[in-house]
Amino acid sequence: MTIDYLSIKKKLLSECGALIQNKINTNNDILARLQESLTSETKSSAGDKFETSRAMLQAEIDRHKVIVIKAKERAYLLQGTPVTTTIIIKSGSLILTDKVTYFIAVGLGKVTLDGSTYYVISTTSPIGQQMLGKKANDTITFNNNSFDILAVY
Repeated sequence: MTIDYLSIKKKLLSECGALIQNKINTNNDILARLQESLTSETKSSAGDKFETSRAMLQAEIDRHKVIVIKAKERAYLLQGTPVTTTIIIKSGSLILTDKVTYFIAVGLGKVTLDGSTYYVISTTSPIGQQMLGKKANDTITFNNNSFDILAVY
């Protein structure tokens, strides 16, 4: 049975896009609730408590805004990920090693697709940097672990 790795890459890109969009939607919902809490907060007789509460809400709002911005940046980068077949590891490569399978796109970590596990990493991650330019039958060492590259798609 022949495995269609190009199809797997397309599915992975779609799944990664959905995961990123879900993160954006979830954090936008949280932001809306926090914003509502901030505007509905009424000044109590304990002025310091009110100010502390507002400051904490604002800090949470700022934190979730950063999460949304970073997720949108990942979504943008993901759109530029090529889905062509590659021989040398670069952005868009699907890498089969003797231990795990990697997909170089954006840093999302472990993604399960059709019962298989893939580690979606970016070219700027430490292991992504180690892999760039390598090809099948090369070996990389990362965190005192050796990985034999079996195939690159």
